[in-house]
Amino acid sequence: MEEEARAGASAPATATEDEIYDPGAPYYPYYDDYEGGGDQRCTELEERLLHVWNIGGDAWIVRGLVSEARETAVETGLPGMRNGPQDAFRHCYWNCRMAQEIGADDAASVGDVHEACGGNPQEEIEMDLHNNQAGRELAIGDCDCRAGCLQALEDGQLIVMPPETWWDP
Repeated sequence: MEEEARAGASAPATATEDEIYDPGAPYYPYYDDYEGGGDQRCTELEERLLHVWNIGGDAWIVRGLVSEARETAVETGLPGMRNGPQDAFRHCYWNCRMAQEIGADDAASVGDVHEACGGNPQEEIEMDLHNNQAGRELAIGDCDCRAGCLQALEDGQLIVMPPETWWDP
């Protein structure tokens, strides 16, 4: 089924604002299993923007990288799934991997829209944007994103919120 959707996925090079907000417009559900904040309307907008940016098939790559980043972050054993070291690592890793797979510019577009649509407090958005950028910068060259993001965290190059704001399930 996923292959059928990918085979028929052809996005226009440009689109009007009406096409972006059209509830009937096709989009790529890369967040169908996302467990987190934000609102569904904005998540749908993110998906439609991937369509408008003409990265069609890359949306499936982004979807896979969301899961990969979440799983890799949990495997580190770091505390603070939200606002803590695990959160900072996850954002760094996700953007590093996206930059490797779809290019730094498209990774920045996806990451920036995701943060704009997340509904988080401004300080969390700023933290996430910083950590996203750090990940994209690590992708330059032949970086191991996991090792690079863990090192960036250890070196204090990633931002985390104060421990009393961390959340773990």
